[in-house]
Amino acid sequence: MTNRWIKPILITIFIVVSALTGFSFLGQMFEQYQGTGSSALAPMVERETVEVAGTMITESRVDLKEIIRNNQSKVVQIEREDGELGSGFLYNDQGDIITNAHIVGDASTVLVRMPDTQTYYGTVIGVGEVVDVAVVRVQELVNLEPMSIAFEYGGEVGDGVIAMGSPRGYQNTVSTGIISALNRDFSLPPFQFDKAYQISAPIAPGSSGGPLLLATTGEVIGINSAAYQGEVIGFSIPIRNIWSLVTAWSQGEYPDEPISYYRMNLNEEEASYLVHYFYESISNYDYVTAYSLLGSEWQSSVSYDAFRAQYQTTLAVDIIDTRAMIGDDVITVTAEVEVLQLAENGEFIENIQKIMYEVGIENDRMKLLMVSE
Repeated sequence: MTNRWIKPILITIFIVVSALTGFSFLGQMFEQYQGTGSSALAPMVERETVEVAGTMITESRVDLKEIIRNNQSKVVQIEREDGELGSGFLYNDQGDIITNAHIVGDASTVLVRMPDTQTYYGTVIGVGEVVDVAVVRVQELVNLEPMSIAFEYGGEVGDGVIAMGSPRGYQNTVSTGIISALNRDFSLPPFQFDKAYQISAPIAPGSSGGPLLLATTGEVIGINSAAYQGEVIGFSIPIRNIWSLVTAWSQGEYPDEPISYYRMNLNEEEASYLVHYFYESISNYDYVTAYSLLGSEWQSSVSYDAFRAQYQTTLAVDIIDTRAMIGDDVITVTAEVEVLQLAENGEFIENIQKIMYEVGIENDRMKLLMVSE
């Protein structure tokens, strides 16, 4: 080996040894800091960015779970005598529960089932006729800590939300989403909705009346009330819109309901929806709601008991098609339906019927005025 190769070889060996030593030192430092969870530059707090249906919330997952855990005990299931189910939540220390008016219906008392399965009787102390909200008082819940309410929250598209309730009877169910739109005005007869939140969190039958929480604070910002296109699009009544009404009921006062910004007008889409809603109520054995959709003249010709008896053998109604034709003062909706009934001999009978309904406005509400086959 000549002398001219000795110097480059020694330099190469020096570089390799130095690199190995450096990597060994850095590895020891990495293990040290990894084990302690600290950083050479600054203490590192382990945090997690949680995605709530597209909204990234920089909170630890424990915080989101804590919000849910702290509120689940204050969300209840409400059951009417006819078996209709819904949800509600404790909003003050007087044992008062906010829910939807369509959940309590015409009932004066309802069953209130707590998450621990304890069941109480609740007294309906206030119920809206146009606004879909009601208050139920349970004496046994007096002095319990209520949910926190965001009185001044005005809503912002993209805010993460948590919907809580009992969809399809499954208590303590939680779903997440975002506020996808604001100020939605629409009618679901006999109720009118003004400036509602449109949310992406699923709302299924039984979820109605449950609270909508702001995902970053855990405060109640709305009452989950309706769904469109199955359970894909949900709507929630802003809590601040009905706060004065529910607090007045809790104080034994009964003011006029807030004036609706939405004025009922005849249109084919909503008239067809009313017929769908009628048959949905019949299929769910919710005869009280179905009867409430009838106009005054129709109701005067048939009592509730007779109406209920008429449909008690109807097990299910599937709407095949509806066609609406608008007239001067009414809309005629022709519904083609498949009806499953129980015969006197215990056999099941299926038949297809075409039924015509006249839909019109009574006292600024859309009603089924007349039926013919």
